[in-house]
Amino acid sequence: MNEVKRFLVLSIVINFIILNIIYAQNGLIGKWIELKDSITTTYPAINVLEFTKDKIIQYDFNKPIDSIKYTLNGDVISNGNNYKTYRIIKDNNLELTGKASFNGNDTILTSKLLRIEKTISPDSKNNISTKSIELNWNNQLNILNFLVSSINPAFKISRFKLCKSVKLEELDSMFFISIYCYNIREYVFPIKQVRQNEIVLYIHDNKEIKARFLE
Repeated sequence: MNEVKRFLVLSIVINFIILNIIYAQNGLIGKWIELKDSITTTYPAINVLEFTKDKIIQYDFNKPIDSIKYTLNGDVISNGNNYKTYRIIKDNNLELTGKASFNGNDTILTSKLLRIEKTISPDSKNNISTKSIELNWNNQLNILNFLVSSINPAFKISRFKLCKSVKLEELDSMFFISIYCYNIREYVFPIKQVRQNEIVLYIHDNKEIKARFLE
């Protein structure tokens, strides 16, 4: 009888562990995007990670560039000798923390990513792409005209980099305002929601800002 009880307790514990692993994986599964500020240069320029049940696929926005297998143990993501801890905040924010080496010195880096999910919009992407918005970002007030793909004045990122082109793009049912510098997609603003007179955007650190439509 005691053996039966021990077996039942062991089965309950194992099932509990399995359910926790499945729940954690389900929380991670999907695509996540890392949003940078205006002075940060990264490779890839637009870092997107897709978690499947056993792989992490890395994209430069929508272009696959790498794929690795991973395992999950509690809050630790492991692929070979590399380890990162993760934390999901409010279901759509992901923090990854791990070690990186610079000039022989180890440091702890934390990346914040946003879950890619469908934009809330009563309007279609095609209709929105005929409009203009006024955006205040990086201490600059700019007019973004989707119809002619123009930014006025151009985003001045540095003395040597001007971003003059904008496109309204879509990735997995989420709309993005994509900023192009010399025909290279350098920055994106995921659109959380489209309203009658304004849109709600995400910027670096997954903060929200608003941009208004122009008549």
